[in-house]
Parts: sequence; structure tokens; C-alpha cells
Amino acid sequence: MNRQVPHNSASYLIVGRGRLARHLCHYFKLENISYRQWHRDMDVERLLLWSMECRKILLAISDREIEAFIVRNNLPQNKTLHFSGALNTSYASKLHPLMTFAEELYMLEDYRRIPFVGPKEKPTLKELLPELQNPFYQIKSEQFSLYHALCVLGGNGSVVLWQNVFANFEKQLGLPKEVLYPYIQTIFENILENPGQALTGPWARNDLNTIEKNKSALQPSPLLNVYTALSESLIARSSL
Repeated sequence: MNRQVPHNSASYLIVGRGRLARHLCHYFKLENISYRQWHRDMDVERLLLWSMECRKILLAISDREIEAFIVRNNLPQNKTLHFSGALNTSYASKLHPLMTFAEELYMLEDYRRIPFVGPKEKPTLKELLPELQNPFYQIKSEQFSLYHALCVLGGNGSVVLWQNVFANFEKQLGLPKEVLYPYIQTIFENILENPGQALTGPWARNDLNTIEKNKSALQPSPLLNVYTALSESLIARSSL
């Protein structure tokens, strides 16, 4: 058990031991917030006891397990909280941390700047986790499917795309992936500084001849479909 605390003194029970749970525990430790951590290799009796003693139960487990876990363990809905961006359920409150959680743990200032997003007309971050000072935003519950899809597309989607570019540079071109690092860094700096003007190259110039050459060079790779879909989405957005 991480961060041992005296009996009845833990404010929060963090359930899970994956990446999110590890980061939550580390964040709480840095903020000196009392917590206990439970995971499925521990006895259920301890879970039930701690769930009665704590102020909030924070479920850092996979989306598909959340509702069944709450029902199976008869967790009180008014003190149970989950962090899934995709799941809407009446069994628990919802807070989604808009951040990617890697294997390495972060610094305190990195955790403090993570935005949390919750449903409108539901408890706020201050009501659910009053010790945290993170930015907080609310959207309609029915908007969370789109919100989460966009997060996955912008985050994991860009990771998969760059993984493919790295692999092709090394396998097809014989170039080390490190040659792309200054390019990537500049792209993201431009996005953060001025996203509306960050686009460069043939898409920005509407250079149809070069675009067709790019598409021809990508055949028969599945990346051709990605290239085509993104360029078409740019054209559609420009026409609005």
C-alpha cells in the first residue's frame, strides 16, 4: 500500500495500479493529500472497509470494468468518482483529466496544470476534489463522446502517425528517426504559438500538383488513406 496513513485519516481511496492510478498517487503525495491505494490483488474486505472510511473513492480502472466494479462491491454512488472520458454512468461522478499519462511520473507543476473536464450541472472539481487547484471546464454529458474522440484523434492519432513516419524513415529511407526531431519540435511550437497559422507546405499553398505526387508516393501504404482524409478535411474546413 502506498503512503501509509493512520486509521480513519485517509481522505481518498484510489482504486487501481495502472498508469493513471500511479500518477494520481504521485500527485496526491506531492500535494500532501492523504490517500490509500487498493488493487485487485488485495482482499475485498479491505476495499469495503476503506470505501466506508474515505471521503471519496477514485476509480482509476479500465472503462469496461467501472460499472460492474461499482455494482459488485456496492460502492456508494455519492462518493464514487471515475476518470473515463468516454463513459457516462449514473453510478458515479465523472472527471476527465485532459492529459496523457506516460510511464514516467511528472513534476508537481506538470500535474497542477492538467485541465479536468466534467459534465455540466454536475459537481465541480472543487466539490469533488477540493484540495486540487487544477483548471476545470464543463461540457454537456452528450458531448463527451465527441470530446473523447477528438482527444484520441489529436493525441493517440498523432502518436500512431509519427510512429509510422519514424518506421518508414528508418526502413524505407535508411534515415535515423532522430533526423525528424527538430522538425517535430518546430511543428508543435508553431501549433502552440499560433495554431491558425501553423500549417505549411503544399496543403497551406494548395499545391495540387505536389499533393498528387505525395499521394502517388504513398501507394500502396495505408498512410495514403490518412493523407487523403486529412487533406480533404482541410479542404472542407476551408470552404466553411
